[in-house]
Amino acid sequence: MTKPILKESIDLKRSAADYLAYVDLEKGLAANTVQAYKQDIDEFLASASIKPGKIPEAREVSGYLRDLERRGLRPTTVARKISTMRGFLDYIKSLNPQIASRALRIKAPKLVRYHPGALSVTEIERMLKEPDTETPLGLRNVALLETLYGAGLRISEAVGLKLSSVVWEADLLMIKGKGGKERLTPIGSKMKIALRSYIDEARPKLCVDENIEEVFVNRLGKPLTRIGAFKAIRQIANKAGINKIISPHTFRHTFATHLLEGGADLRVAQELLGHSDISTTQIYTHPDRDFLRATVRDFHPLESSKSAASRDTSKQGQESN
Repeated sequence: MTKPILKESIDLKRSAADYLAYVDLEKGLAANTVQAYKQDIDEFLASASIKPGKIPEAREVSGYLRDLERRGLRPTTVARKISTMRGFLDYIKSLNPQIASRALRIKAPKLVRYHPGALSVTEIERMLKEPDTETPLGLRNVALLETLYGAGLRISEAVGLKLSSVVWEADLLMIKGKGGKERLTPIGSKMKIALRSYIDEARPKLCVDENIEEVFVNRLGKPLTRIGAFKAIRQIANKAGINKIISPHTFRHTFATHLLEGGADLRVAQELLGHSDISTTQIYTHPDRDFLRATVRDFHPLESSKSAASRDTSKQGQESN
């Protein structure tokens, strides 16, 4: 029996374009995600260790990984780039079963989970009081902060929010999340007041084009971008005197942390955040150290003063009998 002939050459750039079209149309990934895939794949193919037109082998991929390591990237960033690379190579192999690339055996580095930074309630209140609500942009900024914190939205979900997605009668937001997945998020009382004030009073002054559907717009009346939102939030934080690294995603972290600290069910939090995997939601469940100490002090039989006093009383009673 003759051995099958293994294909050694391929148009990698054409394959990359086909793969991006596949994840865009077939998987329904968000435009930002597809763009991130493209950047990672372009970087991979441009690596000095990857030979143009030839199926990458393990030693060549290892060279690419060493290059990532030398750049001092975060483990999460490296893992994402490796995941993109693997998905791309898997796609090539699925269309060309004769390919026998050993590159797919490369393992991603072990990730270290961390508890994301969250703001305190006091810090949130300071930021909400900072914008000048006598101005259209001030009202917009309060509405943006209330929406990010009150609904736990991703920044892409917030800037992509349409006027038609705000269901006032039911106090709900219709959110289109990652992969085109839709979910309903309640509008809290404070968020509703902030959104109403902005949409009814400020937005018409900022946006004269009735064809623009996005809720949040900039000073020129154009849809607010992720970068624009980031800059606005940074400025508010600086004026409020908060010396932390704050981004729009900080408010999503804070929403989840405060929700669970208040006693919300983990599955409910998962639904509100739009997480497909509950393990993603569980990063917010790390208990506070002071709470742990207090729990041990109050309830452990060797630490609880109440238990100790009860044991002493019981022992005295037995001795008297």
